[in-house]
Amino acid sequence: CGELSAHGTECELLAVNKVFPPSMNCGAPHALYAVLAVVRALLLKRDHPKDYQAIDDLMDHWEERRKEKGVVEMVRFMGAFCRNKLGMDWVTDTDVRHAFGVLKTNGVGHGSKKCFLYPNLSLISHSCTANLDMVDRPARTVQLVAKRM
Repeated sequence: CGELSAHGTECELLAVNKVFPPSMNCGAPHALYAVLAVVRALLLKRDHPKDYQAIDDLMDHWEERRKEKGVVEMVRFMGAFCRNKLGMDWVTDTDVRHAFGVLKTNGVGHGSKKCFLYPNLSLISHSCTANLDMVDRPARTVQLVAKRM
């Protein structure tokens, strides 16, 4: 994959556990992408707990999310997938629920196959009525412009 440096840990975890074929095209849509962002957050929690603290501090809005059709079941499935297929036996459903909720609440780029999380951006543009717009599609950096009121 041309983007291996960005997600080598997840690819290695999938390969070791024989979850996907080695010829998977990282540029094509795949059902595993729904789980990979959550897996990445959970691996950050395990491997770099100080860095994960920024995610842990963000709101997941679980009380609202759990009312959305299929969300509770999907989060349970993600937790079971992490434990049973990826060998992440330390993962709890609460961990998955929080990571999923934070990504859905604070992530940007949901219109593409990638979801980016900028914890500081989540803090400066956290309002029921967004006060900032992105100038371009998110990537390793993001440029913002204030909305006119």
